[in-house]
Amino acid sequence: MTSEIWFKVDNPLSLLTEVILGTAPYKLRKKANLAQVQLNFDQINYCDSFNLKADYWYHFAYAINEEMGTLSCYLNGEKLSTGLASVGIISADIMGFREITFGGSIELKTSESKFTGYVKEFRWWKVVRT
Repeated sequence: MTSEIWFKVDNPLSLLTEVILGTAPYKLRKKANLAQVQLNFDQINYCDSFNLKADYWYHFAYAINEEMGTLSCYLNGEKLSTGLASVGIISADIMGFREITFGGSIELKTSESKFTGYVKEFRWWKVVRT
């Protein structure tokens, strides 16, 4: 499965964890107090990005390969580290989306808020694209 989105952040250093894309059980979030994004699955965070700037368009993509047990994330074409959590957890059983919500999620946690910024385009494929 591959998902990609173009977004622009209003305030990269906002005090809130903002959900840019809610595709439960997967979420693309802007981290609180940090100008970074991350992919969240089942309370585990993957693919922390480098520092974001205000008023700049970003392209984020992630691909989960259930057969190979891999996760790949990209920000503006640069591959991100998946982090220290096991990618086997996220890739073991790819789940269908319970939602596709731009700028939020139907499953917002108390520590999360809706995204303050812009979304330009979203794409999703059932296949792994590189």
